[in-house]
Amino acid sequence: MIQNGNGNGIAREPRQPHSDGSVLVAVRVRPPSESETLDPDSHVCVHGDDDAVEIINRVTTEEKRFGFDNVFLPTNENGVTGQAEVYGALGPAILDSVWSGFNVCLFAYGQTGAGKSYTMVGEPTPEGQGMIPRLCDALWHRVDSDVLQNQVEFEVSASMYEIYNNKVRDLLAENTQAELRVREDPRRGNFVEYLTTESISCTATMQSVLTKGTSARTIRSTKWNNTSSRAHTIFSISVTRFTHSKAGKKKIKAVSQLNLVDLAGSERYPAGSVKERREEATFINKSLSSLGKCIHGLVASSNSTRPG
Repeated sequence: MIQNGNGNGIAREPRQPHSDGSVLVAVRVRPPSESETLDPDSHVCVHGDDDAVEIINRVTTEEKRFGFDNVFLPTNENGVTGQAEVYGALGPAILDSVWSGFNVCLFAYGQTGAGKSYTMVGEPTPEGQGMIPRLCDALWHRVDSDVLQNQVEFEVSASMYEIYNNKVRDLLAENTQAELRVREDPRRGNFVEYLTTESISCTATMQSVLTKGTSARTIRSTKWNNTSSRAHTIFSISVTRFTHSKAGKKKIKAVSQLNLVDLAGSERYPAGSVKERREEATFINKSLSSLGKCIHGLVASSNSTRPG
């Protein structure tokens, strides 16, 4: 994730965002669920501050501290940590990078029931909106502001798809069950063939596309979560910014891709579980393991190129 200091929501101490394309990580700790609160054997084992968490071993009472770019605990000195505060710390810097012509990817990673979909999508209320609807709304505020102040033009489009059991499904197509192929192009890189792309003209259009795709997602009840995402969902926004030459010709100034990903949650299924559920868990855990290796490689590459 890309981090930032101030933005919409509760003010935080500003931190300088990285400008070298680093992988940045923010951690959000959810409060105990109702079942966990009622369970006498359930204990809170995670504590922390703005940039680190401490994990306490219940058996040995040993504490381990891990540092991150941002940490959002369930509560802070201002009360409950809300959706606006999470967006305020992360969202503006993401849009800054998009406006600078960079491709940006934001994803939520964690166990089933950890609150990934809540953080990314949220609830249909102003206070409950997650990162994706808040980013969409803020993106159009920037588009409108730039068009008025800088005499530029924008073309914005969006697509939404999911990866379920290693099969790619178009969530905006009439037949959402059709399997699509991932192709590779020397100029475009990896892309999904025949993926539906919707032209976006305003905030309402963006939200309509997001709502349509969300309604087609693969969601099931599991042991840990009644509405668990069983597929990796990608909401992809393409932003092309145009300027005009002195001769009046339109020319491209920057093209950016913003990928907003809600990953399926990892979960263990014991022997004897329904075959379909075990297969889902196997594909999910295998893909998350591969993603972890990719992230490790990116971090290692980034660290090796830094001076010192």
